[in-house]
Amino acid sequence: MSSNPMFLKGDGRNYHAHLLATTRAIEPGGFGEQATIEWSDTNRRKAGWGPAKAEVLEILELWAERVNGKLLEHGHEIRIDHRSLEAQGIEREATSHPGPAVTGMERRRIETEVGKRLEREALAAAQQRLERAAALGRIARAVGPRKGRGPEHSRERGRKGRNGPGHELPGVAHRVAMLRHIAQAARGDRAHDLLE
Repeated sequence: MSSNPMFLKGDGRNYHAHLLATTRAIEPGGFGEQATIEWSDTNRRKAGWGPAKAEVLEILELWAERVNGKLLEHGHEIRIDHRSLEAQGIEREATSHPGPAVTGMERRRIETEVGKRLEREALAAAQQRLERAAALGRIARAVGPRKGRGPEHSRERGRKGRNGPGHELPGVAHRVAMLRHIAQAARGDRAHDLLE
């Protein structure tokens, strides 16, 4: 392992370590054949192995389990997840990273073309989010509350609904359905249906 002692120099925002491992089998006489994880998927298939991507995911899962076990053991609530954001069900736009050279230059207040491009892209993405939010607001207003489900109706029925367990406020199911429709519209699904 090679660690990067950022605390000795720099601003301390980039703590990390480089884990180095060989991709060759280690045999009594030294290095042997290339490890199977490095084989092409064609060669792996011929040898009866699955794709390397599946093996990498298994390794990442094992790593996440070990790290999370240690975090728990030491009383930390935070956890890591080896899965992609999409696999975790997190809808978030991918971000661009300038890389260490550009980051170092910008920390020294040197403007770079990469930094300018990333800033333009971030501003354009923010503008798109604002436009999408405005469109969703228009859709929400177009859908609006159903007839007989206005605030007065909900307040009156809400009082009655508190009489026992399992009684939910009227209009809640409609609001949940409306929010689902709005979320689908945000992804570009069914926007036309919502406006009809």
